[in-house]
Amino acid sequence: MLTGASIATFMTAASTYIADAAPAARRGEALAYYGIANSLAFAIGPAVGGFVIHTDILAGFDSALTGRADWLSGARTEELHFTALFVLSAAAAALAGLAALLFLPPGRKPGARTGLPRAGALFARTAAFPAAVNFTSSFAFAAMVSFLPLFARDRGIANPGLLFTLYAAMLLVFRLLSGRLMDTLPRHYFIVPGIGALAVSLLVVASPGPSYLLYVAMGVYGLGTGAFQPAMMAYLVDRTDEAIRGRALSTFTLGNDLGLSLGSFILGAIIQATNYRAAYVFDAVVALPRRRLRPLQRA
Repeated sequence: MLTGASIATFMTAASTYIADAAPAARRGEALAYYGIANSLAFAIGPAVGGFVIHTDILAGFDSALTGRADWLSGARTEELHFTALFVLSAAAAALAGLAALLFLPPGRKPGARTGLPRAGALFARTAAFPAAVNFTSSFAFAAMVSFLPLFARDRGIANPGLLFTLYAAMLLVFRLLSGRLMDTLPRHYFIVPGIGALAVSLLVVASPGPSYLLYVAMGVYGLGTGAFQPAMMAYLVDRTDEAIRGRALSTFTLGNDLGLSLGSFILGAIIQATNYRAAYVFDAVVALPRRRLRPLQRA
């Protein structure tokens, strides 16, 4: 619970800070580059974590930690260094917090507080449509995060982690190359094809072809995510008053959180009742209903 609350607070505040700090003419570019940091963490984090829990370099380190602090013994195992992993992760988070305190300039002053906000004031109406789109795309992403490693092993891929490394690499390359174009072309030039790429990649995963198609699918998925996410966020910020920008981005990220949680639950039930392919086909249908994209083309 603490981790979820912390990540939700950080993601909303960080996105709002970037939106406030970036010039309006370069907002899409700034959000694209900001997303690169998350992509690098997604690509590097699992590999570093796997190294830490398996390496012999840390032999005895867990014992030394738990010997000094008994309350850390809950994560200890005989062969894997989970205690060291969580302690190092906590240290990385502490360094990030210290960097924020030292280097971030003060933001805009908060408005006057008159008590607890009304329930309706917790959400921004301008973010309803972007949050709905974000929900369905995150629903699709749940299939990749939760079930693709298992499906990939069934298809004969020994190290499914390489699929996510490819995903992050394609996302990174696309954002580096297209950052400036985010503010030159209309937002929907990136959002609509990006969501289309997500749906196509899910259909490729569901196809009965050779296992290398999973690599193709994850590459296409990375391109789609690289195009969709920063453009959708910039689209929202463009249409939101500065005074409620934080609330709007909170509503937007809420769509992401709900999509991931409900997606894992619903798709898991579909897999249990049918199979992986049926779940990925269903996921592709959820990712791309045409009607919800019409406001983008009118904007």
